[in-house]
Amino acid sequence: MADQADVAIEIKKLSELDKEEIAAAIEKVLHSMSEFLGLNIAYDYSLETYERSGEAEINEEREYLKVKIQTEDNDSLLIGYHGQTLEKLQYLIQAGVSTYFGQRVRVVLHISDYRDKREDALINLAKRAEAQVLESGQDMELQPMRSDERRIVHQALQDGGKVKSESVGEGSERRIVVSALN
Repeated sequence: MADQADVAIEIKKLSELDKEEIAAAIEKVLHSMSEFLGLNIAYDYSLETYERSGEAEINEEREYLKVKIQTEDNDSLLIGYHGQTLEKLQYLIQAGVSTYFGQRVRVVLHISDYRDKREDALINLAKRAEAQVLESGQDMELQPMRSDERRIVHQALQDGGKVKSESVGEGSERRIVVSALN
């Protein structure tokens, strides 16, 4: 029986991987996807980092692939309602690239400038909610959102310092409640 140390998989940071190999992995996944969908997909990618706050005030820098795709067709088909199709495509690309490398690789997919527009809309929603809560004095419950969208709203409300926000609910029904500070 092999010792566990003998079968350990070496996990590499994205920055340690060969850039041509990263491009080959993305190309392979997107080629399969474009054939399946019948679309002409062009792409560009970059290696990005973000700081993740952990428990006990331990912060760590994480890497991810930012993949931008363009089609000759209507990008809204790839984005879908509230970005639902974009999220599913991102999951498929992430799964394909992770399988290619034999380790989890975080991928963030960008189609047109949807993510930037959505972030602006969420920040505006947060500011409107803040104003309504301050004016009425009553808590306000927002529509259910994905965790990445809730994070944007929480951050926007935290920056103002006039209200507090809390996520409530489970699964796809998880939402933010905005309350005035005591």
